[in-house]
Amino acid sequence: MMNQKCSSAFRVAILTILMAASTVAITAQPEKTQSAAPQISFTVSMLKPHTHMLEVEVRIKRRPGVSAPAEELLVMPVWTPGSYLVREFERHVQDFAATDASGQALQWEKVNKDAWRV
Repeated sequence: MMNQKCSSAFRVAILTILMAASTVAITAQPEKTQSAAPQISFTVSMLKPHTHMLEVEVRIKRRPGVSAPAEELLVMPVWTPGSYLVREFERHVQDFAATDASGQALQWEKVNKDAWRV
């Protein structure tokens, strides 16, 4: 059972990750129709609870017949609704990796403090 301090930290971590994950913006070449928009799913897991670390997996799946852009820009928010304070959620990101559907590593770069180009 977690103590109160640990429980509060855990709740803040979960809230931060879920908020960031739910507001990740994905920008690509402009699409002509909404039906061409990719399907985006998130999986959040906590494989080692004692570390207070969460694993967040984002899957981007293109609709059949829609070609994928040469690159994707993944952007985390720097704000929280209802607050004018700029946050630094991205400072908690560790071990960022990108792979294709077959598990092959993709090239990526961090283009600024809150964005990664894959």
